[in-house]
Amino acid sequence: MRKLAGLSLIRLEGQSMRINGSSPIFRWLEKYIQLAMVQADMDRDLSPLFDAVPGYIDGPQAHFMMNYVPGRTLGPSDMVIRTGPLFEPFWRLASRSVGYLASYPRKLEILPAERGAEVAWYAGLPYNRNARGYS
Repeated sequence: MRKLAGLSLIRLEGQSMRINGSSPIFRWLEKYIQLAMVQADMDRDLSPLFDAVPGYIDGPQAHFMMNYVPGRTLGPSDMVIRTGPLFEPFWRLASRSVGYLASYPRKLEILPAERGAEVAWYAGLPYNRNARGYS
């Protein structure tokens, strides 16, 4: 937090913080994130989003990707995107604005990250290695 305050990205006010929307780095970061969303939308590739904003895929989609068995068909499953509380608004916006996520044919949830989740990158996307399938 102190580093972000030192960059004038946030203002620390006692125990709380406030985003400094007028700082040049905030405007740059906002454009960078918007560009990542546009690229993800154009390419139908979510990796620019996960490269720009912390998060990982969990739930049945991660379970089936991490436990793929050759010969089994692989299609969309219910997906959970887990992230820190500061980044949930971004992922909610992305789930409505990025075409692939907005038209995702199965259930899509944005939830808080789990402590101790073991994240593995596969095909440019971060997945919870120990994700559970359907209960």
